[in-house]
Amino acid sequence: MRILVVGAGAIGGYFGGRLLQANRDVTFLVRERRAAQLRETGLVIRSPMGDLHVPGPPVVLSSELQRPYDLILLSCKAYDLDAAIDSLAPAVGPGTAILPLLNGMKHLDTLEARFGAGTVLGGLCLISTTLDPQGRILHLNNMHGLRFGERDGKRSERIQAIAAQVEGTLRRTAQRPDPAGHVGEVGVHRGRGGHYMPDACSHWRHLRRRRRRLGCADIRRVRADSDGERLSAERTISAGEPQEPDHGRIAFNRVHAS
Repeated sequence: MRILVVGAGAIGGYFGGRLLQANRDVTFLVRERRAAQLRETGLVIRSPMGDLHVPGPPVVLSSELQRPYDLILLSCKAYDLDAAIDSLAPAVGPGTAILPLLNGMKHLDTLEARFGAGTVLGGLCLISTTLDPQGRILHLNNMHGLRFGERDGKRSERIQAIAAQVEGTLRRTAQRPDPAGHVGEVGVHRGRGGHYMPDACSHWRHLRRRRRRLGCADIRRVRADSDGERLSAERTISAGEPQEPDHGRIAFNRVHAS
């Protein structure tokens, strides 16, 4: 299975790196600057689930895409979605499946409008990661869950094929202890429509009870970082990066109105 990971940032780089570690056929779709960085330093992950360094990982620019991929792993911020769609479009063919790992649900409508409902899967990840100034991926907790499924609830052949690719790529136990005891997991969800989202929202409510200071609707990045004091939202605000609270709030309201 040919897998295209859109971006090699904190989320795409982490899960794409774990797939590469398991000898899967993975290519990262990146911009010029990130491509140059990866050629120089390689893909570096620092994680309690095991560190990883992949020298010279396979990368491609949007202008270099020549034929479709079987699976496209899409992880970006909501404000980057339109640009990401334009960049990955040449890699989408009749048999391509797009697995989005974005916050909320609005992106599903956007992807459907461009590529058709049959192309878009439901997916989510449960992890806390960030990039450091050197472009290394820092895994900040002891959980790296990846869940996906057909949005009509069926267990299709392509879902079975994707599950076979992902199975065994996420370590079940941490190499360093974590008081919370979180571990890796891969799940295939069968609910209709967006029913994979309530599971994430349940986890979110759990984290809200643990972290009373939580103030953003961000499913992937709600865990505190390693010093136990600053949330990811605070890190991105401090760095002057754009935020996506409205996107997450709409998704949460949609889930609980269903």
